[in-house]
Amino acid sequence: MGAGAVGCYFGAMLARSGVRVKLVGRAPHVEAIARNGLLLDGLRVHERIPIAATTSLAEGVRDAGVVLFCVKTVSTESAARELQPFLAPNTTILSLQNGIDNPDRIHSAIQAYAVPTAVYVAAEMTAPGRVTHTGRGDLIIGHRAGWPRQPDLEPLAAMFEQAEVPCRISDEIAAELWTKMVINCAYNALSALTRAQYGRMVQSEPVRDLGMRAIAETVAVARAEGVSLSEPVVVEAAVRLTEKMTRATSSTWRRISPVAGQPKSIRSTATWSGAALLWESPHRSAKSWLPWSSCWRSPSSIGDQVASLNNFRRSQPRKSDERLAGQSVSLRSQDREVKDAIRGLAVYSAPACG
Repeated sequence: MGAGAVGCYFGAMLARSGVRVKLVGRAPHVEAIARNGLLLDGLRVHERIPIAATTSLAEGVRDAGVVLFCVKTVSTESAARELQPFLAPNTTILSLQNGIDNPDRIHSAIQAYAVPTAVYVAAEMTAPGRVTHTGRGDLIIGHRAGWPRQPDLEPLAAMFEQAEVPCRISDEIAAELWTKMVINCAYNALSALTRAQYGRMVQSEPVRDLGMRAIAETVAVARAEGVSLSEPVVVEAAVRLTEKMTRATSSTWRRISPVAGQPKSIRSTATWSGAALLWESPHRSAKSWLPWSSCWRSPSSIGDQVASLNNFRRSQPRKSDERLAGQSVSLRSQDREVKDAIRGLAVYSAPACG
């Protein structure tokens, strides 16, 4: 459900291994897939995969044993309610979404216990019926603490492994989700600001330093939420990610791109240091410890940081992405929303982050 890049990539990998898959997506993709199959343009796989696709939830979900729930966070509750009438009693829902509280959102909407899943994949829908894969493609699943330890996760992991999708079962899934959140905080927004691929971005010392400080603050936020993370371990994971996803750009970059044709939804993406989640934290005022605040201590600091990012952006090749060929990438009006969001975060202090 939600056959964008994530849904199409993992759906395609499962389908080519023999699993019966039906994608539920938007009409242009569904029509293209019906005509020619789904083109998986990947690092290891480049082939057209025959796969069923529909725009109808009823047709796509009814009698499904497993639902890959891949919608954006802002649509979680509404999509879950639309899904509910067609779920069989024993259907397993896997929440393949960025963020830390999507399974809770699903449960609050329809009282279903979705399986939390940390997703590591760089993929993009580059044309109707075409998903381009540029990095990783693995999952971590686990039972949420305090919830029933059902379903059995071993068969689910085996299904993905059989499809050449590494899938690890974790007894600490909250820590895994927070680790992914920390990495999002370090890279997604900076990739959007700099218009750079991860591999090139981390070669810049100012950009890399800002990302490391974002990691430190977000780890502190996780600890304030009762999730124990080791900052050195998370930093190592972030470094490994850039080594394996050097060509990747963030989903935030794509959503604010002037040629992306998508609505700007900075608040909804799990990248602005978890702001979309932490503003709604039931445990304490998020204003007291919103991440990134120590990165932006004063107006002069903001100016220095923006100048550093802008200088780095100007160093990027104009044709670093074929869709931007011939287009200016100056940090001007289209980035005003980005800069305003950053300046908005700067007014908060962060005592819990030290």
